[in-house]
Amino acid sequence: DNNNNNKASTTKVEVFGSLATSLFLPSSDIDIVITTTTNKDDDEESSKKPSQESDLQRLANALREDWLPELSYLEVIENTRVPLVKFTHEPTSLNVDICFNQEGGVAAVRVISSFLKQLPPP
Repeated sequence: DNNNNNKASTTKVEVFGSLATSLFLPSSDIDIVITTTTNKDDDEESSKKPSQESDLQRLANALREDWLPELSYLEVIENTRVPLVKFTHEPTSLNVDICFNQEGGVAAVRVISSFLKQLPPP
């Protein structure tokens, strides 16, 4: 039934930045964007909820609940051009930055990757 599909929200998780372009260094972080799409009915319903947590706060809370023993650092940075959640996974020392609904990083990967394909092999 197509009507059920129209009511569904979708979420896409993509890696961008130096890892996605294969230009990373051992000390590079992992940049992730979570893109969410909701239909109009979902948006109207969620806007009626009082004091709704931001996606960043909900993600940080979920990380605290599920991964706290494995995190050596966790910060929510909201008042910036690209709001994000930063954390370090202690067992692997991986630094991860996660943002929501920011298309610029993924678009930049496509451009940089096309430039890299045009370069002669080393």
